[in-house]
Amino acid sequence: GGIEARTLLIIADEGIISDRQSTSDRIAAIKNLTTVSVPGGHHVHLDDAAAVALEMGRFLDIGDGA
Repeated sequence: GGIEARTLLIIADEGIISDRQSTSDRIAAIKNLTTVSVPGGHHVHLDDAAAVALEMGRFLDIGDGA
């Protein structure tokens, strides 16, 4: 079992999960994972939606996410 689909993980570099061992363990369990770090905290998706959209667009190969 496990996640086999192409997966994107966006981690805020000052977020609450960025430096936990359990996060590293879970990341290692996903076979086809792309991980990116963006500046910000726990609510980076609200505080800097453009940065999150940019990374999502790159992952989906649709450009800048706009």
